[in-house]
Amino acid sequence: MKIYKKMLSQFNTCNPSFIYDIKKFYPEVYELFIEFRDKELDYMITTLIKQGKEEGLFRENIDEKIIYKLHLNRINSIIEGSLLPEKTIADPVFFEFILINLIGITTIQGHEILEKKLKKYKNEKYKNETHMTIF
Repeated sequence: MKIYKKMLSQFNTCNPSFIYDIKKFYPEVYELFIEFRDKELDYMITTLIKQGKEEGLFRENIDEKIIYKLHLNRINSIIEGSLLPEKTIADPVFFEFILINLIGITTIQGHEILEKKLKKYKNEKYKNETHMTIF
């Protein structure tokens, strides 16, 4: 959840055409981005899924590589604006979308932890929003 939250906040600061422009005008930089995604991000996410399976948080019958590719395609469609082009990446629907994906791969124990983390996140977000409106 932290990884997805961080990714959404990072991409929230850039225009959806940013990746397209990099691909079009700076293909060598885009290739570095793809290489990072295909090696480092793949390794990091699949390792976390394996660890979650060992800890009983993720379902044992899921394939880490397939889950990674599904999540990657979903995140790409959000970033590129092809999923819901009328919405910005800051729209809460995208965070809910990620939660639905996480719920789909977690065990009951994982659901319980996810719920606790989500409550904490919502409380922190509410406190920050309340604090911001006071000043």
